[in-house]
Amino acid sequence: MPAAVMSAASKKRKRKPSEFHSEVTRERIRATLLVERLQACALGEIDLSPVQVRAIEILLRKVLPDLSKTEINDTSPHRYVVEMPAELTQEEWEKKYSPPKPTVQ
Repeated sequence: MPAAVMSAASKKRKRKPSEFHSEVTRERIRATLLVERLQACALGEIDLSPVQVRAIEILLRKVLPDLSKTEINDTSPHRYVVEMPAELTQEEWEKKYSPPKPTVQ
């Protein structure tokens, strides 16, 4: 391919960075920034007002899962399948499970 055609093709493929990230990815990036601000506040690097801390808390609850205890009750019955061997007569059972008879010498 000629250089002019390759150059035009590569320019055509370039997209805005926002097109590569889904909305979920952008929310996670924002959540990371909020967590970093809270950590900086906890370490005394920056000062946040109580209103700012509360606003960050509310926003994080919308994006990050809350790791509180959750109890799941499952009442579905468990069914098992057992394969039973054929029923043996008394004679067949004794033949199969009796110890061998001692031999007399």
